[in-house]
Amino acid sequence: MVYAQRARRAGETKFKLVTASLFYRLIRSITSVNIPRDVGDFRLMDRRVVDALVSMREHHRFMRGLSAWVGFRQEAVLYDRQERFAGKTKYPLMRMIHFSLDAITSFSHLPLQ
Repeated sequence: MVYAQRARRAGETKFKLVTASLFYRLIRSITSVNIPRDVGDFRLMDRRVVDALVSMREHHRFMRGLSAWVGFRQEAVLYDRQERFAGKTKYPLMRMIHFSLDAITSFSHLPLQ
């Protein structure tokens, strides 16, 4: 599996940069799955990886975690993310909060404790 990892994130607000950093720090501290930082959901996957992911019965799929959890070899391709040319983000604050809660509840026993 190959994933694109942001080396730099141009055009993002301080708030977005800080909250993303805090999210990845939190998720690393509460789970045993090694989820790479600054990685989106787009990946190049071998058919075996796709089959493993499709076979899961998850309803709210935190793909960044699931793709790390299935255990196949992974490699990063670093890139510099350019500032958005046009349009608006599809991840406003409330969607990011839901995304974070899905990640925390999917990959940690902490909420149950």
